[in-house]
Amino acid sequence: MAIANRLQNTFTIVNQTGQSLTSLRVEVCNQKFDLGSIPPNGQTSRTYNITTDSGYSVQATLKDGSRIEEIDGYVTTGYYGVRDRIVLKSNRNITVIQSTLW
Repeated sequence: MAIANRLQNTFTIVNQTGQSLTSLRVEVCNQKFDLGSIPPNGQTSRTYNITTDSGYSVQATLKDGSRIEEIDGYVTTGYYGVRDRIVLKSNRNITVIQSTLW
């Protein structure tokens, strides 16, 4: 089981916007994740299957009503153990920090 867990693909959303996210949706490899709200400096993670080449489509609404909508990062079939961090920043941009085991 430990090996299977290491081979899972995971993304972690980190909220560094300085305010709460009231809604958050991430889509990757045709899989949609409605992640709800995240407090300032909070984070949440999800696992997913890499079924096709894809980027991360992120749609977030901040407490003040402003929105972040961006596509960034890249995953491709044949990758295993992806551990990507998607950081939402105070300038309304995102940064994807990518890490792959294989």
